[in-house]
Amino acid sequence: MKRNKFFLTICLVILLIGMSSLIKTEKDISVAEHRTLSHFPRFTLKTFLHSEYQNDFNDALSDQFVLSQTIKSNMQDLTTLINYSKINPAICKNRYVKINDEFAIFNCGDRFVYNPVLYEKKYDDNTETRIKTLKKIVGEGERSLKPYFYMVNNPGMFNFITNKKVYNFVKYFGDHGDEFIWKDYNEYTKYFYKTDHHWNYRGSYKGYTEVIRLLLGDKEKVLIPKRTIDFKVDYYGSMARAVHAKDIKDDFKAYKFDIPNHDEYVNGVKSKYGMYKDYFKGNIQTDYGTPHYQNYYGGDVGEVIYDFYDNKDKENLLIVGNSYQQAISLLVATHFHKTYVIDFRSYEKDMGKIFDYTQYIKENKIDKVIVIGDYSQFAHLDLGLNKEG
Repeated sequence: MKRNKFFLTICLVILLIGMSSLIKTEKDISVAEHRTLSHFPRFTLKTFLHSEYQNDFNDALSDQFVLSQTIKSNMQDLTTLINYSKINPAICKNRYVKINDEFAIFNCGDRFVYNPVLYEKKYDDNTETRIKTLKKIVGEGERSLKPYFYMVNNPGMFNFITNKKVYNFVKYFGDHGDEFIWKDYNEYTKYFYKTDHHWNYRGSYKGYTEVIRLLLGDKEKVLIPKRTIDFKVDYYGSMARAVHAKDIKDDFKAYKFDIPNHDEYVNGVKSKYGMYKDYFKGNIQTDYGTPHYQNYYGGDVGEVIYDFYDNKDKENLLIVGNSYQQAISLLVATHFHKTYVIDFRSYEKDMGKIFDYTQYIKENKIDKVIVIGDYSQFAHLDLGLNKEG
C-alpha cells in the first residue's frame, strides 16, 4: 500500500511538472547545448494524422520541460573539458552565441570573445563619470604633465555584427591620443588570442609601433623583430580556463628582438620582469592552464622600472597601464632613458602607499606620461586629481 502511494505521488509530481512545461514561457536557445530549442507545434488535423505533430511535440517536451536546461547545465558543469568548437552552425552564423554570462563565440569561429551587449550593460552606469574624469585629466596640462592616451579596444569593445565600436573614447583625447582598432572580425583575429582577451605577438607589436609614433613621431625608428619563435606549447588563456575548454587553444608565439643592455627593478628590487629569457631557453611550464601571457611578459605588479643607462641623453617616461602594457613596456622603454611603469591595481598593495601622481613625476624627473589600457583602465583613472593641493 505504501509503495503504491509513493508511486502515485511520483507520477503526480511528474504530471504537474509536465503540465507546467506547457504553460510556461518557451525558451529559444539552449546555452548548455549551444543549439536552437524545439517549440511546441501548432495542432492541425493533417500533421496529427501523419504523426508529424506527435514527433514535434515529443521534441518540444524534452527541450521545454521544466528544469531541463538547468539539469543539462549542471551535467555539463561536471564535465571539466567541454567541446565548444562544434556549435550548431544554424544558430551561430553571423551572430554571437553565448557561452556563459561573460563569453561568447561569434560567427561559428574557433575563438572566445566578449559579447559587446554585456559590456554595454556592464559599463553604461559609469560611462558619464569616466568621460568627465577623462576630460578633466586632458585639461590639466597646466597642473603637471599633460598625459598621452593609448586605448586598446578589446574584443568586448567592438560589435562584430555592425563593425562599430561600443564606445568612442578616443574623441576626447585630442592630439594626445590614439587607439588600437581593427575594421572587422577577420582583421581582429590576426591580433588577439583565440582563448584570451589580450593581444597576441602581432597585436602587441602593432600597439608598440603606434605608441612610439604617438610619443615620438613618425621619424623615430622602431625595433624590428629578428624572427618569430614558436614555443611549441599549447596556450589556454583566461577565457578557456574560465569555461574549462580544451578543444580551443592557441599556439604561444613571440617575436624576438635585440634588446639593448639595461637594468630592471620590480617593486623596488633589482630583478627581471617577465620570464621571456627562460622561454627562449626552453624553460617553460606546459601544464594545462599555465598563464603564458603573464609568465612571459610579466604579471600584475605595482611598479616596474627600466633603466637603459646608455640612453642618458633621452627622456624619462611614465607609463600608467593595466595588463595590456605588459607586452609592450620593455619595447617602448628602449626609446627612453628611464621608464617607470605603474599599475594602479597593484601599486598600493605592493608598494605600501597610495600612488601620488604629481609627487612621482617630480621625484623621478618624468618628461612624458602615457596611459595604456582597455576601457576598464579608465575606471580608476584620476591620476590624483581628486586630491587637494
